[in-house]
Amino acid sequence: MQEELYELVRSIKNAEQQHSSEAIKRKIAKISKDQVEFQQQLANLNDNLYLQLQTPLPLDSFEILTRVLAKSVLCLSVAEGKAIDLHDKSAFQSFITALESKLSVNRLELPGFSLDVSALEPSLILKTAQELETKTSDCE
Repeated sequence: MQEELYELVRSIKNAEQQHSSEAIKRKIAKISKDQVEFQQQLANLNDNLYLQLQTPLPLDSFEILTRVLAKSVLCLSVAEGKAIDLHDKSAFQSFITALESKLSVNRLELPGFSLDVSALEPSLILKTAQELETKTSDCE
């Protein structure tokens, strides 16, 4: 009986240690992902989709889009040969105008449905280069 109790205690301790190692692995993976994200934001700080949308759109429309579009999309570089190739500024401006007509007070109105974005948080708020460098080094 004593030996069975000992085995049970040992099994529980092993399970706790394994759980802890899994939690540590998840934490390391999250920190690594955050570091890559901060490095991407820093690399594209002056040329990204966020800035391309911010300039032509009124503030309220822009804020709706930052709630709908993923952070990873808003951080993408906008340049020839990059993830976003803005090759026709006139067509892009026409698209922005058409998109703006689909955005109204906390709603994105699309054919067949509308999306209430009032409960959504902005997916990206640009940080300064110094903030991003600090966050990147904090991940190391």
